[in-house]
Amino acid sequence: MKLSGKIFSGVLLLAYVTVSFIPLSNCAKKNDFSAYDQLCSSKKEVANLLRFKYAAEDFDANSKQIFFRPVLLDSTLIGISQKEGNYFLRAQVNTGGSIKCFAELKCSKVIADLYCRTKSNFAYIAAKITRIDNLSLVAEADSLDGKSVQINLGKSILLGGECLALAEIPTSLNAD
Repeated sequence: MKLSGKIFSGVLLLAYVTVSFIPLSNCAKKNDFSAYDQLCSSKKEVANLLRFKYAAEDFDANSKQIFFRPVLLDSTLIGISQKEGNYFLRAQVNTGGSIKCFAELKCSKVIADLYCRTKSNFAYIAAKITRIDNLSLVAEADSLDGKSVQINLGKSILLGGECLALAEIPTSLNAD
């Protein structure tokens, strides 16, 4: 009885170890996509869809040939406002460089409602740019002695125009 119990325990242990390695080998398959890879792929698909639908080019802060052409802005949404019955979407454009770029774009009620339903503040914006303003931002701060101090915040670009579409980028992609 003891010998058959040891054999049974050994077979059971061997079966357990073998079955345990099967899920691990599935994790190591080279064709599997990680969740991050799937999100990156999804982000690229959204960008490509907007590029195709609006014949949009990626925004280049150094290009002067973006007027009245659809461009794709990778942006961080700041807010939306309503002036004289029109909606304006405000965003910081992620240029990846040292240039600070912002956009204030006229948009439809549909896009304004879509903005209100976004869960993050990261989005692609398809837009037609009609105005580029070079700004020198200066902040004024009061000190305890009552004197006013001006702080130069650097040069920035403000884009104006029309928002054609808004597509949210999943939040977890922007952690890098």
